[in-house]
Amino acid sequence: MISGAACTTVGDAFGAVIWDARIRAPCGSAYEGIADLGQPCLVHDECKPGLACVGYDVAASPPHEGRCAAPAAAGHTCGAAVSGGNVVATFGAHPECAPDADCFDGACKPRLALGAKCVRYDEVCVDGAICIGQKCVAGAPGGPGTPCERPDNCIAPMMCNFSLGAPRVCEGLLSAGRQCDFPGECAGTCSYPDGGPNVCVSLCGSR
Repeated sequence: MISGAACTTVGDAFGAVIWDARIRAPCGSAYEGIADLGQPCLVHDECKPGLACVGYDVAASPPHEGRCAAPAAAGHTCGAAVSGGNVVATFGAHPECAPDADCFDGACKPRLALGAKCVRYDEVCVDGAICIGQKCVAGAPGGPGTPCERPDNCIAPMMCNFSLGAPRVCEGLLSAGRQCDFPGECAGTCSYPDGGPNVCVSLCGSR
C-alpha cells in the first residue's frame, strides 16, 4: 500500500513518471515490496529491496509474470521478456545488474571504460567517467549551466536542455504550471490534457 497523502495514485506514477527516478525521490520509500528471491512478480517494486523482476511481459494479455532475481553479471538476462517493454522501479533500490553493468534489451551489458566510444544512449560509462563527444572521459555530471549532450551528463535532479535554438546546458527541472513536452522536464510530471497545452503538474509534493 502507499503511505503518504502527498503522492498520486500508483496508476498515475506508472503511467507517466516511472522511467525517471530523479523525480520520484520524495516518495521513494513510501512502498516496499515483499516478494522474495524466485517468487513471481510483474514489476520490480513487488520484489524485496535489492531484487529485481526478470522475464515479465506487461504487454501480454494477460500480462506474463517474471521472477524476482538478484543483480546479474554482464552477459546475463535482465529486465522484460520482450524488448522495449521494460518497466523501471518506482520505489526503493532494485538493481537489475551488477555495479559494472547496465540492463539494455534484456541483457546486462558492461559499462564502458575510459576512452571507449559511447555513441548510443544505451552505452553507459564506468563510474568516474561521462560520455562527452561520443567518448567516455574522466569527469562527473555537472551542475547548472554545464554544457551537456545527454541527460546523464547532469547532476540529478536536473536535465539537459534540448530546446531548439538554445545552448545545451544542464538546468533545473520545470516547476508546476510550466509548459512541457515530456515527464522528465518537470519537477513533478508532464500532464497532457485534451486540447493542450501540456503542462507540468505537482507529484509527490513537488513544486
